[in-house]
Amino acid sequence: MNKHHFRIKLTTYLAIIAMTVVGLSIIKPQTIFASASPPANSAKETKIATRETKTVPWVSTDIDDNSELSLSYDSTSKTLTIPGNSTAFNDPKPLANALYNVRLDPENVNHIVIQGPLTLSGSVRYLFKGFTYLTNIDGLDKLDTSKITDMTSMFSSCYRLSDVNLKNFNTANVTTMSSMFYSCVSLKNIDVSSFNTENVSELSGMFEECRSLNAIDLSNFKTSKVTNTSTMFQNCWSLKSIKFGKDFKTDNVTDMNGMFNNCFVLTDLDVSGFSTANVSTMSGMFASCKLLTKIDVSKFNTDKVTVMNDMFNDCENITELDLSNFKTANVFNMSGMFQYDIRLQRLDISGFDMSKIIYISDMLNDLQSLNLLKLGKDNIVKGTGFDADGTWRNVAGGTLNDPQGKNRWSSKELIANYDPANDADTYVREGTHFDEDKPPVNPPTPPTPTPTPPSHSSGTIEPIAGADVRVHYEDKNGLKLAPDTILNGNVGDGYITQELKFAGYLLKARPYNATGFFSYEPQTVTFTYLKGTERMVMHNSYLYDIDGKRLPGEFMSGQIITTYDTENINGKKYYFLGNNTFVKANNITGQKRKLKHRALIYNQKVKKIRHAILKRGRKVTTYGGAVKRKGRYYYIIGLNRYVKKANFNGTERTVMHNSYLYDINGKRKPGEFMSGQIIITYGTENIKGKKYYLLGNNTFVKATNITGQKRKLKHKALIYNQKVKKIRHASLKRGRKVRTFGGAAKRKGRYYYITGLKRYVKKANF
Repeated sequence: MNKHHFRIKLTTYLAIIAMTVVGLSIIKPQTIFASASPPANSAKETKIATRETKTVPWVSTDIDDNSELSLSYDSTSKTLTIPGNSTAFNDPKPLANALYNVRLDPENVNHIVIQGPLTLSGSVRYLFKGFTYLTNIDGLDKLDTSKITDMTSMFSSCYRLSDVNLKNFNTANVTTMSSMFYSCVSLKNIDVSSFNTENVSELSGMFEECRSLNAIDLSNFKTSKVTNTSTMFQNCWSLKSIKFGKDFKTDNVTDMNGMFNNCFVLTDLDVSGFSTANVSTMSGMFASCKLLTKIDVSKFNTDKVTVMNDMFNDCENITELDLSNFKTANVFNMSGMFQYDIRLQRLDISGFDMSKIIYISDMLNDLQSLNLLKLGKDNIVKGTGFDADGTWRNVAGGTLNDPQGKNRWSSKELIANYDPANDADTYVREGTHFDEDKPPVNPPTPPTPTPTPPSHSSGTIEPIAGADVRVHYEDKNGLKLAPDTILNGNVGDGYITQELKFAGYLLKARPYNATGFFSYEPQTVTFTYLKGTERMVMHNSYLYDIDGKRLPGEFMSGQIITTYDTENINGKKYYFLGNNTFVKANNITGQKRKLKHRALIYNQKVKKIRHAILKRGRKVTTYGGAVKRKGRYYYIIGLNRYVKKANFNGTERTVMHNSYLYDINGKRKPGEFMSGQIIITYGTENIKGKKYYLLGNNTFVKATNITGQKRKLKHKALIYNQKVKKIRHASLKRGRKVRTFGGAAKRKGRYYYITGLKRYVKKANF
C-alpha cells in the first residue's frame, strides 16, 4: 500500500514569565543542569512542546450512507480514539484512509482506543490495515461485530501488534476472512475459539505472514461452505502445530495453492481427512515444510487438479510419499514438484498420467537420497531435471537388492533413453538402494590419543624431561587472544591441549597436533580463530558444503546471521558459517549493478512504492539472483524492495509465439516459453543463418517468435482470435506491412500467422 507522508509542525512559543510578577502563582518545574551553574540568561524565551488533538472524520464507503463518527488523534501519546455509537455504522472506510484525508500518517499511530459500545455492519475490509507502528488496540471487547459480513484484511500489516482480543467477536454472519491477519508479524498467539465460521467461504491468506505465531487451534472451525484456503498459513515461519477439528471440512474447496508453504518448523500436520475432490490447484501446498517427516496424502482425490508445481518442494525430511491415489490426467504443471526433497528415498509416480503436462522443469531435481524410482507407461522423464548420482537399473524379474533388468543408466542416460512404452519399471540405484531391514551405518569416530608412557622391554629407565609444548591462541591475522599456555612432561608422555572459547570468535579448525607426545624438541600448537561479523540476509539463502553441494536448511530474508570468513567455491564467493556450512555472499552483501534505465521500486507484492525512483546510471546493490514475480524478473535491492531486472541489463520482451529453447548449435533443449510470457534477452546470435536471442547459460530462442518479421499483405485480411473467430470491425488493407511472429500455425485445417497476442491472419493473405 502506498502511503502519503506528512509532517505536522505544531509548535507553540511561550514566554517564561518573570518570578517577580505580583499575585501570580507559578509552579516552577525542577530543572537539572549538566554543569554546576545554570545558563546565564534563564529568562530567555523557551520552546515548550504542547499536546495537540486533531479531529478525524470517519465516514462510510457507501456514498448513500450518511453515517459518520468523529475520531480524535493525540499527537503526544500517538493515540487514535474511536467513540461509541448508537446506530450501526455500515461499511466504514479503512481507518488509514480517514487519517490520510486530514493529512495524518497511520505510521504515527501507536495506540487505538475504542471508548464505548461500537456497532459496525457490512464490510470492515482493511479496517486497521496499514497501522505498521500500532502496538495495541484497547476496547475490542466493546466492538459489536454481529452484523459484519466481510472481515477481509481487517488487521492486515499491523506489524507491531503483539496481542489482539477477539473473545467477544461474533462472526455468525461473516462470509469472508481472507487475509484477516495478513503480515501481523508480531502476533505470537491468535485465539479464534469464539469464531463462528459456518457462513464463511473465504479463508485464503487468513494467517499468512504471521511469522511469530507458534500454534493455532481451529478445532471449533466449521468450514463446510469454504471454497478457498490458498496461502492460509503461508510464511508462518514459527508455526509448530495446527489443530483441525472434525468440522474442518474441505469438500467445497477449489484452491489450496500454497496453503502450508514455508511453514518451516511445522512438525506435525494431519491432512488425512481433507476432501480434495473439487480442488483444482495444489501448487506449493506443502513447499518448504522442512521439519515434516510425514505427509499423509494417500486419500487425496486429485481428479480435478490442474496445477501441482512445487507441491512438495523442499520438504527436506520427507523420506517417502504415498501417491497411489493420485490421478493426474488433468495436470499441466508439475515443475519443481519434488525438487530439493533431499531425504526422499522412494518415489512411485508410475500411476501418474502426464499426457497433458506442459511444465515439468526440476520436478525430480536434487533428490540426493533417492534410491528407488518407479516409473509408468504414462510418465515423462525428459525435462524433469533428474540428477541423482549413481547407476540406475530396472528390477525386471529380480528384486530390489538384486535387479535383473537390461537398463543400467546414469540419471542423464535415464532421462535421454526412457521410453514409457518399453521401459516402465521400478528403478533402483545400484548398491545404494534403501534397505528397510538395516539401519544406516555411520563411519566410526577416530579415537583420541590416550596419554600413556612408553613401555620398555626390560629394566628401569629414569624419565627424561621433554621439551615444552607452547600453545598459542590467535585470530587469523595473528592477533593474540589469550596468553600462551606452556605444557611440561617427560619424553613419551602424552599431552592434550584445550580449545578456549572467545565471544564473537569461531575456531577455524582443530590443530593437527592438538594431541600428541612430548619429545626432545620444542613444539608449538596454534589455535586459530575467525572473528564473526553479523550480517542481514537480504535474499533467501540455501546452505552449502565446501564443495558447493546443498545442505539441509535455509535462511530467510531479514534474518541476522554471523559469518566468520569467505571462501571461493567453484569460482563464487561464499561466507563461512562454521561446521562446514556456507552461504552465497551474493545473497548477503550483494553486488553493485549499474542501471541502464530509470527504475521504479516495488514491494514484494509488485506494488509501486510511491515517489521511489532510481535514476539511470546509478549503481545499485542487488542481492542474489533475479526472482520471478507475476511473470517478470526482479532484483532484490533491500528488504521488501525490488527493481525490474530489465532495468540493469538485458531487454524485457513478450513471447508472441510459443518458443522452444536451443543451444549455441541450434539444437533443441528441454523447456519452452508460452505465448504471452515475459522474458529477458541479452543480445543476439546468428545460428545457422537465423537470428536468435540469448537468454544466458547457453540458451537461446528464435527471434522471430519474439520480435517477429514484417510481411506485406497481398489481399485485404480479416483478423481472428485463437478460436478462429473473426474480430469484429478488425481488418487490414491490402499492401500493408504487418509484423508476424514465428512460423504459420495450423487452426481448423488452415494456416495462420500470429500478428499479436491471440490475434491471427490467414497465411494465404501474404
